[in-house]
Amino acid sequence: MILTSTKTFNSATFPEVSFTVRVLNRIERARRDAGIAAHRAEFSRLERERAALLRSLIPGADFESSSGAVAANERVMALPLADKERLFALKEEADIVHSAQIVPAEIRAALISITGLECDGVPATVESVIASAPDELIIEIHAACVSASGLTAEQEKNLQSLGSSAKQEDGTIESSTVPSAS
Repeated sequence: MILTSTKTFNSATFPEVSFTVRVLNRIERARRDAGIAAHRAEFSRLERERAALLRSLIPGADFESSSGAVAANERVMALPLADKERLFALKEEADIVHSAQIVPAEIRAALISITGLECDGVPATVESVIASAPDELIIEIHAACVSASGLTAEQEKNLQSLGSSAKQEDGTIESSTVPSAS
């Protein structure tokens, strides 16, 4: 048996950049998750609060189908300003927790090295990437870190929104390039 504990990706956004991530097993995912459990719980609480507020403001709205979501969005835009501000504030709070706490922790847990990138004239490190890399590259690196965690992107999303572990899938990504998330 040959064990591969790292995966190297060529950036689709910045062709001169490549990065290597650690393939996380169950133990390493648990260590990563233990460090951000409170942040995931806060993210989940904010998302639940926003969903409950939406359901109370727009009873019976269909948020699941694309046509229902468009209609619900139109109904949100017709809400009084104070209600819209509260919905947007909850969304912004959740996004801040995700971007400032969860994403950096997931990158720190998996990103080993990056080549072809300098920050202020010095070869990039994990911390300098988190602090200074362009958003497009952060999104790409984060997607690679999530894919190398042994969980699908949907399972990672569920893990963040539910605050609990998702079922582990056996498999790695096929491509050596990770497309940018939109």
